[in-house]
Amino acid sequence: MRVRYLSFAIADLAEIRAYLGTNYPSLVTEARQKLRDSLNGLARFPNLGRSGRVFGTRELVIPKVGKLTYVAVYRVVGDEVQILRVLVGRRDIDGILAEGLGMRISINPYFFKPAFL
Repeated sequence: MRVRYLSFAIADLAEIRAYLGTNYPSLVTEARQKLRDSLNGLARFPNLGRSGRVFGTRELVIPKVGKLTYVAVYRVVGDEVQILRVLVGRRDIDGILAEGLGMRISINPYFFKPAFL
C-alpha cells in the first residue's frame, strides 16, 4: 500500500512547518520526522487510526509532536492511503471538516469525540 498526500494535507503540513519554524525552531526537525514516520506508517497499518468523524475516513492521533498533538484525517482507497488533512488537535476540527475535505461529506453520528479534541 502507498501513502499519498492530497492538496489540503500538503497545505496543512506547510502551515505546521511555518508555525513551528517561527515559534519553536528547535522542534522543526523532530516534528517533521515524527509526522512523516506516523503518516508513512499507515502504508503498513492502514486501519491503525480510529473511525473518523466523516464517513469513509479514519483519524490518526499523533501525540506530542513538539508541544502539540495532531490529528491526521485519511481514507483508504484501493491500495492507497490518502492523507486528507493534518490538523492541530486543539483546533475546531469539527468546523474544519464541516467546511469540507475537497469532497462531499456527511458527519459520522457514531463518532465518539474524546475530551481533548
